[in-house]
Amino acid sequence: MRFLRKLMTANGLGAALLFTGITASAEELVLAENGKSDYVIVIPENAPRQVQRGADDLRSYLKQMTGAELPVCTEDKVPPGKAQIALGATQTAKAAGIASEQLKREERILKTSGKNLILTGGPGNGTLSAVYEFLEKQGGCD
Repeated sequence: MRFLRKLMTANGLGAALLFTGITASAEELVLAENGKSDYVIVIPENAPRQVQRGADDLRSYLKQMTGAELPVCTEDKVPPGKAQIALGATQTAKAAGIASEQLKREERILKTSGKNLILTGGPGNGTLSAVYEFLEKQGGCD
């Protein structure tokens, strides 16, 4: 998977965070720009503790990097017209052909599907590891 990191700073805040998916021809996803985002962080209704933690950490770090505060919501409450950063075993992941229940322990997947970004993983800390891998490679977090 190829990541493109572009953080432009203005007064110490990142102005844009872009993500490029698997192929070189993949469309860039602009997750946040100038402190605003068209994305929401989506988790399953009965998300395990590790997925909830991943959502909280992702939200916090994206705010620190871009100034944008992305809401976290469950799948049944996604606002119309919003693109998703889907964490865990969501319907968005299933629609993209990811069978989260078949992933091995700690296995993780980072994938784009249209305008959506999917971060998911196997039992245990798989999804949390996907979030941290994304933040490390995309956002330069250590």
